[in-house]
Amino acid sequence: MTLFHPAWLLLIVPLTASLWFWRLPSRFLMTLRIVICLLVILGLSGLAIRMPSRAGTVVVVADRSLSMPQGAADRQIEIINAIQKEMDREDRLAVVSFGEHVAIEQTPQAANFNEFTHVVGRDASDMHKALRAAMSLIPSDAPGRILVV
Repeated sequence: MTLFHPAWLLLIVPLTASLWFWRLPSRFLMTLRIVICLLVILGLSGLAIRMPSRAGTVVVVADRSLSMPQGAADRQIEIINAIQKEMDREDRLAVVSFGEHVAIEQTPQAANFNEFTHVVGRDASDMHKALRAAMSLIPSDAPGRILVV
């Protein structure tokens, strides 16, 4: 938890004094006033809870074998570019292509991906090795996602 404007906490002093001098007739009303005053002060102070970052590594695994339809490589590059447009600055993109062999086309980085450059052989699909290569690109201490296209 954090406070973005902790100076507002100084209002607790005059509000406590006002609660002391202007008492309400019942405990319920006094408790309700205290709770409301504390919530208003915490709201003014900018109370925030830090959530774990969702930034991480996205690994796109692209099948480049003959089992893919004509023009699949262009469509895969379109998908990779669409993913990259939606990423934050802290996110990293990696690309793995596979066929008979597996090739890491791009290691995790923020740079743009333009084209497939490695020859992976088109007569077979070794998805198991491709997924293992993709998992090896995700740091063990950070979140990651794998997308197979």
